[in-house]
Amino acid sequence: MFNKPLFKIEYSDVEVFCNTFGEGVRVEYKSEMIENIPKTISAFANTLGGIIIIGVETDKVQNKVIAINGIDTRAGIEESIINSSLQGIYPSVIPEVKIFEVPGKKDKIAVVIKVHESIEAPHAIQNSTRVYIRTGSVSEPYELAEISRIEYMLKRREKPEKLKDELKAAALNRTERFLRGFGTTPYFYISILPVFPYQPLISLDELYSFCRGIRYGAIENLYIDDPDRIMEGVCRFHGNQEDFLYREINHYGLIFVCETLQKVESRWQPVGTEKDKRLYVNFVHFVNIFGRALKLAQMLYDNCGYFGNLEVKIDAKNIGNEYLLYNEESFPQYDGFKAIDNSASASATIMTEDINSKLTDIVTSLMRNILWVFNCQTPNPQNRVRNILIATRLVEKE
Repeated sequence: MFNKPLFKIEYSDVEVFCNTFGEGVRVEYKSEMIENIPKTISAFANTLGGIIIIGVETDKVQNKVIAINGIDTRAGIEESIINSSLQGIYPSVIPEVKIFEVPGKKDKIAVVIKVHESIEAPHAIQNSTRVYIRTGSVSEPYELAEISRIEYMLKRREKPEKLKDELKAAALNRTERFLRGFGTTPYFYISILPVFPYQPLISLDELYSFCRGIRYGAIENLYIDDPDRIMEGVCRFHGNQEDFLYREINHYGLIFVCETLQKVESRWQPVGTEKDKRLYVNFVHFVNIFGRALKLAQMLYDNCGYFGNLEVKIDAKNIGNEYLLYNEESFPQYDGFKAIDNSASASATIMTEDINSKLTDIVTSLMRNILWVFNCQTPNPQNRVRNILIATRLVEKE
């Protein structure tokens, strides 16, 4: 079962496994539900990964399985285990969970939890204050990690962190090469990728097919249906100085999106500007770019089966002395919604499932930094953001 995908595992595999493996550094059996599931799962993730089976009675002296008696069946066991892991472990760990009915035992189930060794280790619990690892001992299967062990886990992160920076830098360099000569045109870009990318999520051929398979209109203005091949990924770009769009997807999971910002007129104009009407960068455009990028990321990660932590970063460039049109329906504060700084940025760490369930919250949270730089401190931007996302069919209307 160590090397077999959990969705392919049958109950017969569980029986063979229990009769073959005793408890150890990668195996644990429990006769009842575990009270402190984050401790157990984080310890496996911090060590070599492993399998936990709940509903199994063991002989602690001989370290053998006596019987698979199961536990009482009830609704929501799988969700409870995953939610406890998401909320009780930092960085979050998402285990695989599968429930089996125990033959011959009415209303009894066995729960198999598969935990992978994590490149994001060390994972801590109890308000990020305690880091546990697995030992080979049956009586004391956990111990607090020593400083040297934590240092080793942190050092293991260095290569993925370096790779992440290199992927983002390469995408930005390509974009700026295409943007060269655009002068002071304001533009906005987003990068989304795993916090610690250490292996490709998808082959290059599969990535190309994924992009070709996105039909026009699935997400408005994706423009990746006929991508160009680049190092370790694909890209799509078009436009000119006033209307430029660039998309890049890397097989390590990077989504990179850049667009020049639309400048529009407002029906509200300061007095005396009839001959030279003021142009504004449109808040709607910011939200649309960001929302589409997140939806594209969700489609990719669903396709790859990736359910990990993500780094999301937004940057607005060349916005100094630009004016922001926040809401055409209300009278704008002409001189108030003006950027002094030439750039604004924000970042956050989210989980893949957040894109679906918390899209409005994510966009609102990061866009607050953009609004701040434009001196636009509206009391409730979330409603405005949600209405924009609904209008562009990125969020369903309740």
